[in-house]
Amino acid sequence: MYFPDAVELEEETYPIEYIILPAPVFEGGENYAVQQGAGMVVTKTDETKEYACTEFLKWFTQAENNIEFGCSSGYLPVKKAANDKAELDKIIEEAGLEVPEKTYDTLVAD
Repeated sequence: MYFPDAVELEEETYPIEYIILPAPVFEGGENYAVQQGAGMVVTKTDETKEYACTEFLKWFTQAENNIEFGCSSGYLPVKKAANDKAELDKIIEEAGLEVPEKTYDTLVAD
């Protein structure tokens, strides 16, 4: 995922400062999650292909696999089990992943 560190103009460069904030909630409203990005679906086809697609999605959404994908892409985990800071840190260390600070901040935001 691309997170630039600076704004580069013709004769000037200055750093980008960022923070991560929760989505606003109107008075009397309810908390919600903003969902965006790519989605995966299984379309109608023959039984063998549908089964293979389903098995892939089960594998892909397992916490360890989904964390590794999130670390390399910046996408948020799709299951609560993969949205755990201790588990994230463990997978990063075990897999020897190099995760940019901004991507890490996004993955562990409350």
